Amino acid sequence: MVEMPVSKKPRKKAVAKSKKPENDNALPPMPDRRGMEGFMAGLFGGGRGSDPTDAAQDIMYEAWEATSRSKRITLARKALKVSPLCADAYVLLAEEEAGSVEEVLDYYQKGVAAGE
Repeated sequence: MVEMPVSKKPRKKAVAKSKKPENDNALPPMPDRRGMEGFMAGLFGGGRGSDPTDAAQDIMYEAWEATSRSKRITLARKALKVSPLCADAYVLLAEEEAGSVEEVLDYYQKGVAAGE
């Protein structure tokens, strides 16, 4: 039988390593794609008309770029005051403001009706 060599030095005790935050190299959050649609429309000549629905949609592009929830909700409500036919405003309110499934459903139904 062959004997395995044994180390004569005792193992060093593990020293707690300082933990680096895992997101040191994290990328910034992606902007909302709907906000980017407004940006791209402006770049490629998708100039908006002057009717209330277009004005409300422009407000919604601003809402999707807003960083705070309260600002997004405020802008969505402003868009609905400009045009109650702004379906995207109802979608944002369903996602950001609704406190129950019933409210979410109500906002989405209003959005579908506005888009028809």
